[in-house]
Amino acid sequence: MSGVVRAISGVLGGLVLVSVLALGGSLACFNDLMTGESASSSSTGDPTTTTGAEMCAGIGEVCTPNGGCCGCGLCVSGVCQDSDALCGDCATCEAGQCKALTPGSPCGDELECKDFVFGVDVGICYAGAGTVRGVCGQGSKCLDATSSSCLAKGAELFVCGACLRADHLCTKGTAVSQLGLADVCAVDVQVETCKDVCSDDGLSVVLRRCDAQGMCAEELPMDCGNYLCALTRAGPTCPGSCMVDEECELGSTCMSGECVMM
Repeated sequence: MSGVVRAISGVLGGLVLVSVLALGGSLACFNDLMTGESASSSSTGDPTTTTGAEMCAGIGEVCTPNGGCCGCGLCVSGVCQDSDALCGDCATCEAGQCKALTPGSPCGDELECKDFVFGVDVGICYAGAGTVRGVCGQGSKCLDATSSSCLAKGAELFVCGACLRADHLCTKGTAVSQLGLADVCAVDVQVETCKDVCSDDGLSVVLRRCDAQGMCAEELPMDCGNYLCALTRAGPTCPGSCMVDEECELGSTCMSGECVMM
């Protein structure tokens, strides 16, 4: 009896195959009919394909909030839509497939350059200006923006002028929040670029020092009387004696070690 059944099954299968081929089908279609499985529903390793038990909806097709969209599709208001967010920073979603952006394309979050130091220009410490973003590298990887990408000069942070410290910390890329006045300017002290000097007419000593704001400030000059300001190893000073007339102000002469008005 089983032999008869097998024979009948064989005949029926042959008739179905002939019918499928006659209608323009293929052998794959015949196999699908006989096995109940679709070749297109088998697992291929591609995340955009599904098994027969997990059919996904294409872009523009009806879906459920729990998912069910193919590839980088996202269910929005019951319809599958392209979602760039599912492709990462360096790819876009097109027709449910992630397409890599061209290397060098902007990506990632914006970096505020005002939060980082630009550098020093003529005794003034500046912050950066504007915003920068990362760029896409090879392999669709986003290379995050860094403070070194900030190229524009922004707001003044500290104005030091002649009191700019030789070892100042106003260096490019330093976080503004980590910088203080004393890190950039000399405060309450004399430095080589802000110290006592002889006045232009040579009749007094100009007293200078960096003040509490880090600026070079001048105090009331010290008058030298009939003497000319003299430069010594200790700095400019008003001498109390003379040896030659050239050490006295114009109109005075050196007599017995003193400058005397004529």
